[in-house]
Amino acid sequence: MNQEIGMKENFNHEDKKTVLVVEPMKAAYVKEISLELESLQMEVGGDIESIAPFNDSVELVMNAEGKYKGLPLNRGVYDGKGGLCDVIAGTFLVVGVTEDDFGALTQEQVSKYMEKYKMPEVFAYLNGKLVAVPAGKPPEKENGKKQKGKIKKSKKGRADHER
Repeated sequence: MNQEIGMKENFNHEDKKTVLVVEPMKAAYVKEISLELESLQMEVGGDIESIAPFNDSVELVMNAEGKYKGLPLNRGVYDGKGGLCDVIAGTFLVVGVTEDDFGALTQEQVSKYMEKYKMPEVFAYLNGKLVAVPAGKPPEKENGKKQKGKIKKSKKGRADHER
């Protein structure tokens, strides 16, 4: 009987694992998916490639042709000093890594990378150099007071600076 249970588990290709999904202009979110090739391809919208830019047992799985297909730019990949090295185009996944395959993220990794990828980024060339800028919400009012320098529309429909 134990052999039957073990065999059923081995043939269950729909075993779901915890990963993070990072879509352009959205905060990362947790999802349970199969880590089979077809499932990964479906999540990123095409053939996959992975990179390991962190000193952690995680990899980023993305569309191998995202830039060539003109997918929206998503998040930057940074060097150890915080310099922008590359930009991922299209949706990507943050997955755990086992000795020889992709695996589920630990709760610690989920927390760490949810924080890292909570803020979408926009990209622009500034003085011939590609830069990433957080695409967050504008500053909220603090303690019910208006913040200086905010622009608001007047009753007549034109923009006026608040002071």
